[in-house]
Amino acid sequence: MKDNPAGKIDKFFSRFPLRSFNKGFIILGPDDNPSEVFYLKKGYVKSYGISSQGTETTIHIFKPHSYFPLMSVLADIPKRHY
Repeated sequence: MKDNPAGKIDKFFSRFPLRSFNKGFIILGPDDNPSEVFYLKKGYVKSYGISSQGTETTIHIFKPHSYFPLMSVLADIPKRHY
């Protein structure tokens, strides 16, 4: 029988409270200092930046079974995007 990595991750994160956000809600901004990792169980999350001219640039789209912002939390690298 094959391992199901997504199932193991689901099980791990099931120990923590489930949080839901409405479409368009900004979970983390560029000035936030996150101390927790989010696990995306359902839906999609867009990571984006805004230039000094006001242009939005998509950096990454997270899909279900993704977790973020790993680099900010684990390596203490500052976030510069939404």
